Amino acid sequence: MIRIFQDAAFEHSNSVGAGVSELIKQGLAWVLYSMYIEVYDYPKLNDKITTITWSKGRKGITSERDYQVFSGNKKIILASTTWVLFNLGK
Repeated sequence: MIRIFQDAAFEHSNSVGAGVSELIKQGLAWVLYSMYIEVYDYPKLNDKITTITWSKGRKGITSERDYQVFSGNKKIILASTTWVLFNLGK
C-alpha cells in the first residue's frame, strides 16, 4: 500500500516538472516524514484499483499530500503524508 502511495506521488511530481530527476539536479530530495492511513476495505484479488493524489501545498521545507484509493467506484483507503525537503549536499 505504501509503495502505491510513493509511486503515485512520484508520478504526480514528474507530471508537474518537479520529479526526482529534477530535484537531484538541484541537490534536493523529498523524504517521507509521516503518514496517516484510514483503511475502510481491502481490494480483492484481481480488483482494479485507482489511486488519486494531490499536493496540499508547501510550507517552508515541508509538503503535505493526500491520497484516495478506489476499488472500482468504492473508496477503500484515505491517506495523508508529510514530506520534508532535504539538501543532499549538506
